[in-house]
Amino acid sequence: FAGILALRLPAPGQYRISVDLPLWIDVVGAGAFLKPVDYEGSHGCEAPRKIVQFALAGGRDWTLQLSGAHRVSVRLAITPAQ
Repeated sequence: FAGILALRLPAPGQYRISVDLPLWIDVVGAGAFLKPVDYEGSHGCEAPRKIVQFALAGGRDWTLQLSGAHRVSVRLAITPAQ
């Protein structure tokens, strides 16, 4: 399963994208994939299972792509990194 979300953040900064499944997380902007700043994951954990951190500009449109999920739904959170 896969999905695409439109994303616009209020302020620039580092943001963590967290999910409860093992899947791919990509952020696309200006026609290119962004490289993650940091990553962590835990096998056997579902809250959250994977966290990928990106440096994102605020007030700009981003595309969030999720792919390779084994379920039709995923719990997702986007939070500022500390």
